[in-house]
Amino acid sequence: KTTSVTLTAAEILGGMITGNQGAAGAAAYTLPLATDLDTALVAIYPGLATGDSFYFSVLNLSVVDAEDITVTTNTGWTLSGDMVVHAGSTTTFPRAGLFLARKTGSGTYTLHRAG
Repeated sequence: KTTSVTLTAAEILGGMITGNQGAAGAAAYTLPLATDLDTALVAIYPGLATGDSFYFSVLNLSVVDAEDITVTTNTGWTLSGDMVVHAGSTTTFPRAGLFLARKTGSGTYTLHRAG
């Protein structure tokens, strides 16, 4: 990704999203609608149930300090933890974020920053 975007369910389920936004500006990666994620998951896992979860990661390839990526909410999501994946020219900040998406009900998820 090179700009702010709304992620698709397929991208989230792919496991890793990489960003290198450029232009010395931060980017927002908006989660897909939780109902869209439900639809995609049920096609793969027909037995999808409340409490099921999966991981995905966001890797920030930028080496410019101002080009952080923030994972932002959408309908049906609750966010828990730091949603910023820092960019930078040093190793001061982690440049990758591990996220756990947990199904909390029909068309609802909580996204936890796991690492």
